[in-house]
Amino acid sequence: MRAIHSLKMIVAVGLALAVAVGSAGIVRADSKLPDVPSDQVVVKPKPGVDSALLAARYGATVTGVVTETNLTLWQLPAGQAADALLPALNADPDLFYAEPNYYADAAPGGSQRYFGGHGSFPAGGQRYFGGHGDSASGGASKDQWAWKKIGLSSAQSVSTGQGVIVAIIDSGIDLDHPALAGALLPGYDFVGMDDDPYDRGDGLDNDGNGLIDEGTGHGTHIAGIVHTLAPGAMILPVRVLNSDGIGTYWEVAAGIRYAVDHGARVINLSMSAPRLTPSLSDALNYAIGRGVVVVAAAGDGEGANYPAAFGGPSARSVLGVGATDSEDVVAAFSGGRTKDTDVFAPGVDIFSTFANDGYASGAGTSMSAAFVSGEAALLIAQHPEWNAAKVSETIVKKISKVKVGEGGNKKEGGEENAPGRINLTSALGAPK
Repeated sequence: MRAIHSLKMIVAVGLALAVAVGSAGIVRADSKLPDVPSDQVVVKPKPGVDSALLAARYGATVTGVVTETNLTLWQLPAGQAADALLPALNADPDLFYAEPNYYADAAPGGSQRYFGGHGSFPAGGQRYFGGHGDSASGGASKDQWAWKKIGLSSAQSVSTGQGVIVAIIDSGIDLDHPALAGALLPGYDFVGMDDDPYDRGDGLDNDGNGLIDEGTGHGTHIAGIVHTLAPGAMILPVRVLNSDGIGTYWEVAAGIRYAVDHGARVINLSMSAPRLTPSLSDALNYAIGRGVVVVAAAGDGEGANYPAAFGGPSARSVLGVGATDSEDVVAAFSGGRTKDTDVFAPGVDIFSTFANDGYASGAGTSMSAAFVSGEAALLIAQHPEWNAAKVSETIVKKISKVKVGEGGNKKEGGEENAPGRINLTSALGAPK
């Protein structure tokens, strides 16, 4: 095992749980990933149980431990399949639970559905690189419709998010991007197991789908949106997805824990999956229990999608965010069931920073989640005495109406009961 003492955890390298971020498509149900290993399990022993002795009982070896939560990764002996062992593990009184180290669910056509982000680049089929104030494809610019629609200018007369730490758990960030200078904290890369969470390509087709580095740029785009909304906030980069957007549940859970332990008041998760696993649930509860506002992208298909659906709309443990366009119409790709979406935010033709010191126009609920994370930072800086629940309630109540178009996310009870689109002027009580 490899100890990371600064994180107070030991994390294994080389897992193959399918967690994908769709920077080249929205939930890549047709991705052709290498076969995931069937001889590894994630196990949570009960307090006082020796993990190594417990693993030895089953002939397994402990290869990773998150020490504070006692979440462990086991390598099973040769010839032992996880599926065959899981029933016995989950019946063991010394364990809270055991789960595979990967998740893949059947999708239409027999392909696999992966834990994925919801963003596509570039909008309109053209990536644009340029300096501040230049225009992107489709007429989008740095001073674009979305900022005006949500009342950003008036909101920033009240708060800039000064001093609030926002963790972006994603594909990393272009740490040298001039537009993000001075806004980035030292972070961590759970893919490479080092302190270099850079959003860069590796020139490899890691997922075997015929595309190279299609996940690169996603995290940088999200960071640019957060920084534009809350320029006084500090961004904590946590890399859990490789350059093709592939990562592991283990990495995501460890990334959430890292963000909380390094002072994040807001965590942005521009990704989702159709099932909630115990390890992900544990990580989310850890963040929520410590007063962190957790924001996640709503799914693009039928729900439920996690973590956006975590806790349900009444609890709002996690703020699930759907996407709207410049006319406040719910984007056709912003699907999911009612409990996926607590609030809407701009998510079409969004111009932001991109990898390699570039800029790009993109679309997706990934972008929408970043808007809400930025708003949360503004509110926390304005009201440092507020708890996470108060911040979340303000975001979902201080809203503008949306229109449910064809293919949009229609809510039970009709359009009038759909969540609204964020309104920063109203939320911060800013002058109109």
